[in-house]
Amino acid sequence: MRKVLHPLNLYLFTGLLFSFPFASNAAVVIAKVYLSESFPGDPAEAVALYNSALTPAFVGRFQIKNNARDGKEGTIILPSSAVIPPRKLWWIAKNAEAFRREFGHLPDSEVSRSNPSILQASLKKRWPPLSSEQDIVSLTDTDGKNIDLAAYNNTTRPFEIGPLLEKDWQGETISMKQSLPYSWNSLILSRDLDAANTYVDTNTSADWDSGFSTARPGSEALYRLYAPGQSDLRPERFLLKQTDIVAAVAPESNYALLANAIDEAESEILIGIYNFDHPLLANKLITALRRGVRVQMLVEGNPVGKRSDQTHEIFSQLCENGAEVIEMISRRESGVSKRYRYMHAKYTLIDRSALIVGSENYSQTGHASCGTKGNRGWEVKITSPELAEWFLSLFQGDINHFSRADTVNICEPLLHSRSDLFSKLSVKDECGVDIPSEANPYTLALRSVDPLTVEPLVAPDFSLYEFGGLLRAIRKAKNTILVEQASVSTYWGRKGDNPRTTPNLLLAALFEAADRGVTVKVLLDSTFYNVEPDYKDPRDNDDTAAYINAEAAKKRIPISARLIDLSQTHFVKIHNKGLIIDDKIVFVGSLNWGENSAKRNREVGLLIENSAVAQFYRSIFEMDWQKSLRSLSRTDLFLSRLTLFD
Repeated sequence: MRKVLHPLNLYLFTGLLFSFPFASNAAVVIAKVYLSESFPGDPAEAVALYNSALTPAFVGRFQIKNNARDGKEGTIILPSSAVIPPRKLWWIAKNAEAFRREFGHLPDSEVSRSNPSILQASLKKRWPPLSSEQDIVSLTDTDGKNIDLAAYNNTTRPFEIGPLLEKDWQGETISMKQSLPYSWNSLILSRDLDAANTYVDTNTSADWDSGFSTARPGSEALYRLYAPGQSDLRPERFLLKQTDIVAAVAPESNYALLANAIDEAESEILIGIYNFDHPLLANKLITALRRGVRVQMLVEGNPVGKRSDQTHEIFSQLCENGAEVIEMISRRESGVSKRYRYMHAKYTLIDRSALIVGSENYSQTGHASCGTKGNRGWEVKITSPELAEWFLSLFQGDINHFSRADTVNICEPLLHSRSDLFSKLSVKDECGVDIPSEANPYTLALRSVDPLTVEPLVAPDFSLYEFGGLLRAIRKAKNTILVEQASVSTYWGRKGDNPRTTPNLLLAALFEAADRGVTVKVLLDSTFYNVEPDYKDPRDNDDTAAYINAEAAKKRIPISARLIDLSQTHFVKIHNKGLIIDDKIVFVGSLNWGENSAKRNREVGLLIENSAVAQFYRSIFEMDWQKSLRSLSRTDLFLSRLTLFD
């Protein structure tokens, strides 16, 4: 429970106020505005300020107000003792308890007096309604001087700044309607980060465009969707010395990697996964539970289609044996919406020392126990307590069901169990025995002699951050970029848009690389739902491949695309999300190259800088690329649909 006074505020009462170095007013900006108008007077509305200085910022009696044109203005007067610590966000909410239910934590201040343990602000006239359509939110100091503004418009109607504010805001408003296919209602407008991981402040709409205007991928800036309760992580890089890393490939060897790791667990297994319906892996978890290993799992509660009977039975058996299974789920009858559109990550933590991250769900096609028929995907295991600790914090934040209504422990009450069904599902398949990873030619076990650099990539937090992650890695490429992907949209936005107005930012970055002479190869899945006729989907994989090759011919740049030939490779499909850059950087993870994945899903991946790992995956990529040499006709694509049901 928070104290009434932040520790920094004690200076106000100990006679040290005038000797304590405070930041200047210019260091404080409006960082986030929660545009929540789901219903009139939403009690969870909030604004976040940020202190970019290295010293505390005193904001007592400062005011936050909206400059509405409809007369619905209101003003928040901050508490007289309000101090924002250095490099910290500071939330002011309408109602602290409503905010906590939405965001999973308490704000720093409120006006409704729902929680007496935090600082209490006051209102002048009313709470400023934070319209999701158009408004100007301002921060003023005790002299009435504007410290910062956020002027936005989510409509097609014109919206003038007005002469009184023009000197404090330059140019056009933040034109959200032109940039997003989604509604901004109940979402957070979030200020952009710069290369130093702090918030930029030029008093223009460029401060809020996630840096994409400087990336020049198209004529419109594209904004990150940020929802209450989502994490707000910053990019980090880990330099790991003398670290064990195992790199595996689906379908040949990733089952063995994951199964062996579960068998070796001594104290704890934590799993974040979209879909789990693999009875053999479930049996291994039950065996671990029976030897005293704690098992906790976070799963998607609203998967596409519906959860299978097999998955229900697996979860029931896990619960009965002492596992904790948490689902992230929207419950419309209770008015609960998930923080993320899908909990789409695929990762496991073993004993808080080893991390397994991959592209595949824990299914029989994603982790083929035979090592034969299954998806193409990549998976790595890195032994590093430092890296594992970072992901432990991510996992605990996402699974936080004590203060987030969108996570539910499905073991309470216990699911109804049908042991006879489970016993049938648990019978060994045609392999008969597991394949040891060390005997499989598609596994690389490496003790890193050279330092291993690892950069976690988490969506939507910084999946499209231009100073790190995939965009930075692609833009720094010098020689080659190899992409093997389940899905790459030709463009983002709506189906009626185009690559110029709403570009796929990752695909646009590939074209930028090819423009400067980098050789780019893109290998895409050809499963029937990824190559639908244009009247169903004009921007799926066959359209993207055709677009890439047409642009390459027109511009004479070294970029090319192919659709996987499933009849030659014998995969069920490409489910990979892999990237290799300059034979030294590899991305392994769950992030598809669609707008939902980058902006709305919980995705997890790793950017790994190590030549041995990169060259290992390049050999796999080149094999797949060569087997897909010919252009696939519509007949080929129809036949590939039939192979799904072999």
